[in-house]
Amino acid sequence: GIGSPEDRGRGYGRDAMWLILRYAFAELNLHRISAVLAEYNTRAWRFFQHAGFVEETRRREAMNRGGRRWDVVSLGLLRKEWEAATSPAPERENSVNV
Repeated sequence: GIGSPEDRGRGYGRDAMWLILRYAFAELNLHRISAVLAEYNTRAWRFFQHAGFVEETRRREAMNRGGRRWDVVSLGLLRKEWEAATSPAPERENSVNV
């Protein structure tokens, strides 16, 4: 794991991910970002999904760890998906008739 256990779950990773994605898409002008992780790493899985990453490929039983075979999963995020998730919601017109 990254960091001390008592520091986890405080939003530091979320903030770091936001900065990394903003730098990658807005400054470096990248089109897509990939992440590869083991199936057993459910915490990382949820973290990346929360950031907008989606499963793209799965290499079945590609990793042997602890005497068990695990899938290796590739996740991806496109710039347009990131932009849609980070753009402000359109303002609604006031529908109250006066």
